[in-house]
Amino acid sequence: LAEFALLTVFVTVLIDYILFKIWHYNAHKND
Repeated sequence: LAEFALLTVFVTVLIDYILFKIWHYNAHKND
């Protein structure tokens, strides 16, 4: 259960990071 919780947190952080990178790229692409 601990490994599952850790994996869930890791995936959540990874998705947030990817979405942030995509948003950041799109925000600067429009300049």
